[in-house]
Amino acid sequence: MRLVSWNCQMGLAAKRDLVAALSPDVLIAPESSERDILGDAHASSAFWTGDNVKKGLGVLSFGDVALHRIEPHDRDIRFVMPVRLVGPIALTLSSKVSTCQNC
Repeated sequence: MRLVSWNCQMGLAAKRDLVAALSPDVLIAPESSERDILGDAHASSAFWTGDNVKKGLGVLSFGDVALHRIEPHDRDIRFVMPVRLVGPIALTLSSKVSTCQNC
């Protein structure tokens, strides 16, 4: 599984080909717009959080990997969005725990 974290500095749409060249199963995109994340037609699932629709935290999955948002979580911690990845490997990404099951 390939995890890519890229602070796209509010320019994900212009860098989409560069991201695609990395062939991520999961993309974590700080400073991404809500439209760039939720409007990605190639993603198998996507979540976004933030105070400004032009600059927040996005997480996308591709191919056989699906994302499930973990609720409830501590919303006092800004720009944290715990998600569970389901696919060839099950993985939980959060602010406090990162666990690989059945690895």
